[in-house]
Amino acid sequence: MGLVLAPAGILYFVFHLQFPWPHLVSAGWLWLLYWLFNKWLARSREKESTPVSISEDSELGQIKHFKDNWQALVQIPGIAGQVEVLGDAPSPTASHRQTFKTICGRHSEFIRQFVDKSSDVVSEASGQTCKFEEKDVLLDGITLRDDEEGSFSLTFDISRHKDKMPWGLAADFEDYNITDVEVIH
Repeated sequence: MGLVLAPAGILYFVFHLQFPWPHLVSAGWLWLLYWLFNKWLARSREKESTPVSISEDSELGQIKHFKDNWQALVQIPGIAGQVEVLGDAPSPTASHRQTFKTICGRHSEFIRQFVDKSSDVVSEASGQTCKFEEKDVLLDGITLRDDEEGSFSLTFDISRHKDKMPWGLAADFEDYNITDVEVIH
């Protein structure tokens, strides 16, 4: 607030300018600060969304490396479409790779765990009883955590129930067992 009022105070008390000049200068100063802040914010967002490097991997395909994480679009056998895979380190770690291999081999088991655990969450979020089956669930993304092997999150799109549930769901796993299901708004 002081940054906005300071120019008006200086113009009024030091230079003895009368209304409307201190107010007009303060408004211009406020606009300049707003413009500079937006430029800074846009530049920082651009830095975060621009990969530091891009590499090719035999398992994950093209990997985009960012400052604090990495991401790849992967085709998993038995899953329709590509799945976005994210890791919480600048490059895939041994834990990430092992967890990803296990998810690829056991994805139907993890989807089954999700379907079993999520019906209450879906019913509560939509306000209606909403039962769905494994065929209704589309795996949309995988977030691998480097805490330990078997620590990851899966995001899902519930395609058949878009009318009741237009948003997605996420499931957290620890040691390859589901721990939590939450609605993604």
